[in-house]
Amino acid sequence: MTRLDRSIAIRTLVWTILLAWPLMLFGRPAYYPDSASYYQSGATIAAFIERKVTAPFQHAPAPSPAKPPTAGVTVDEQVTQSPDASDDGVKITRSISYGLFTYLLNWPGGSLLLLALAQALMTGFVIVVLLDASGVRGVLANTLWAVAVVFLTPVAVIASFAMPDIFAGLLIAIIALLAARPNRLSRPTMIALTLIAAFAISAHSSDIAIALSMAVVGIIGALLIGWRNGDRLAITRLRWGAAALLLGGLAVLISGYAGFKEFSLVPKRPPLMLARSLEDGPARWYLKEACPRKQYVICRIYRNKLPDNAGKFLWGEKGVIQRATPEQMDQIRAEEGEILWETIKRYPLEQANSALTNLMIQLGSYSLEDIRYDQIMAADPGFARHLEDRPVAHQELLPFITKATAIVALLSLLVIAFTYRRMPGSWRATVMLVLAGIVINAAVCAMLSAVANRYEARVIWLLPILAVASVAVARRPRRPRRRTASVTIAKVAVE
Repeated sequence: MTRLDRSIAIRTLVWTILLAWPLMLFGRPAYYPDSASYYQSGATIAAFIERKVTAPFQHAPAPSPAKPPTAGVTVDEQVTQSPDASDDGVKITRSISYGLFTYLLNWPGGSLLLLALAQALMTGFVIVVLLDASGVRGVLANTLWAVAVVFLTPVAVIASFAMPDIFAGLLIAIIALLAARPNRLSRPTMIALTLIAAFAISAHSSDIAIALSMAVVGIIGALLIGWRNGDRLAITRLRWGAAALLLGGLAVLISGYAGFKEFSLVPKRPPLMLARSLEDGPARWYLKEACPRKQYVICRIYRNKLPDNAGKFLWGEKGVIQRATPEQMDQIRAEEGEILWETIKRYPLEQANSALTNLMIQLGSYSLEDIRYDQIMAADPGFARHLEDRPVAHQELLPFITKATAIVALLSLLVIAFTYRRMPGSWRATVMLVLAGIVINAAVCAMLSAVANRYEARVIWLLPILAVASVAVARRPRRPRRRTASVTIAKVAVE
């Protein structure tokens, strides 16, 4: 059984050190434009909490002239105005929990180095638990496999990326372990995994969809296994995964209500699904037909000249986030479901075809081209941050890792396929849940957001870890079934 002991701690430390090689080589995490947004959102949240905590101990300030409303600003722009910025005028926001996590771990000097180390530590812990539950327990074996995996897959790069991407892979691994291998984990280990999974669910809106989809797959699988084996309690093994989903969902609901008075799993979300359907075509076709009759807000903003590119529609200089007021953004979110439903009713085959095409493209799209170490996060007045280019050596290692990962992933799938028949049933369930999670990740990202190379990079590193664990499980001698043993004992007693 996997327990939180000294051996687990040593192996986790080894993995963490090796996962931190990009930080040692480049001297900083990899950044993305959204990294600055998370930091700024976290700074606003921290200031909001501080005001609420200290307000009862302060005297009421003298009344001041009313300020004009901050209409037409995003949450990132609003943070630059004042540390006392409230939720008034916010159009969209990032994950509240990951924003606060980013702000609290911004050391040293806002570089987010501590954030990257914390992500590497959690990644190392989850990998060690996964390997330990399969029988890979030696420090030397873990070190050898760690050296191979961290330099031939993107796991170290994604773990040291100042974005919540790594939590998609961690979430998939944890749910698979909690659902299929609970008898191999001690209670403290399951609690630790549950807390990490709950945070992962709250760290990014796509992770909520991944967790819910994997829960459905797990329930269906448990029901089928229980029906085939006469185990009516098989579904009870999902309780720890359900606990992670519940805690993560509650964290999102509570933080959304505290910040925006909105009970939602995706508060103040950008209209990603609408953007995806506009680029694919069906939503744009429907709106061209419906705008003269329905007068949706998006029709009034674009005057029936609807965009055909999701990125420009959302984030461009003339995109909806820049053009719409906060009130209009709320209306667009409210109307998005109706627009998509009417689109599906009118163009079901076209919508299904585009969704399937996006899924297949996403599954085959992988690179690290969007992850850059040649930038630093520089400070602006107030809480604002921006990225500045800084030349850095060894950036050419990332294309090498991209090519190596393709080979490693293919070999890993072959290893899993060859060892599948020798696996016990519980490990087969783990393998199927992880593989399902990888496909679900591609579906969620491609259908609800956009096809992007880095979305597959955040989970593809699971394949070699799963292959190593599968070999260890397949090599272990199987225990005789209890039923067979009891029959043998009965025969001996009779004789």
